[in-house]
Amino acid sequence: MKEAEKQLNSWIKECGFTEKMLFNESVELLRAKRLATNLIKESGRQLTAKEVLLVQKFLQDVGNGKKRASITRQTCFRIMNIGKRINRQQYRQRRKIRQSFK
Repeated sequence: MKEAEKQLNSWIKECGFTEKMLFNESVELLRAKRLATNLIKESGRQLTAKEVLLVQKFLQDVGNGKKRASITRQTCFRIMNIGKRINRQQYRQRRKIRQSFK
């Protein structure tokens, strides 16, 4: 059981969550937080300057307990839409590369 707890704690930390946050926040907020963290870490070059600022502000607000309560579902969906767009771009790029080797 201890190994499972270690894996869970490392996953929580990797996603940028806290245990309290994991059980007290909405699913949309948690998904948007995980996606925003991944966008900054892995896909920062594909974001526009405006999107970078939006994602960074979102992450700051999520980190602040008082501001976290004021985050709306609409803001979460904006972050998820940015992530969806980046994911589609990456898929198209990978598909082009795969087709060029055929």
